[in-house]
Amino acid sequence: MQQVTTLIYCLKIGVHYIDVVPVFFTSYDGKRYEDSQYLSVPDMNTGAWIKSTPELHSQLINNAAVERGSNFRRIIKMIKHWNHNHGDVLSSYHIEVLALNYLTGSLNDMPWAILQFLTSMTEALKTRLWHQQGYVDDYLTPAKRAEEVERISKATETARMAWYMGSINNNELAINKWHQFFGAQFPTYG
Repeated sequence: MQQVTTLIYCLKIGVHYIDVVPVFFTSYDGKRYEDSQYLSVPDMNTGAWIKSTPELHSQLINNAAVERGSNFRRIIKMIKHWNHNHGDVLSSYHIEVLALNYLTGSLNDMPWAILQFLTSMTEALKTRLWHQQGYVDDYLTPAKRAEEVERISKATETARMAWYMGSINNNELAINKWHQFFGAQFPTYG
């Protein structure tokens, strides 16, 4: 018998954000919530309940940040900001799982790391992405997935031009391209 209890679950994300989410602790024995296999969390895109293990996910993000350096979280935050300013199609969780899988290697050169991550995201979005309890991209219809691949492909070209201009020390054009990529909060040259 499965017992479900409703409560508010708070999860610290990064340094500044806290998501407050209604959840169901799902316990297979019906009594002990510490033995829960997962939380049921509402998916705001579909209205369905999805399985989630936020403590494990948070630990994976923390471990990756320790292994890959402080730019790991910064790049995730920047890509989430870009996503928010350009249609807000991808879920934050989806971006984090993509980062766990594809934001690897040296992240010291942030423009290069962002470009490489976007290139990987473009390819990764062409197929479904499994993580922990299920597919993290079930909210994307085939049409939305195709639109998102196209959107990120175009963004990747802007990032590629920004990176290239920076690599040849054309800082004015590089900064203006990054401004075009990230939006009004990214400073302009001069």
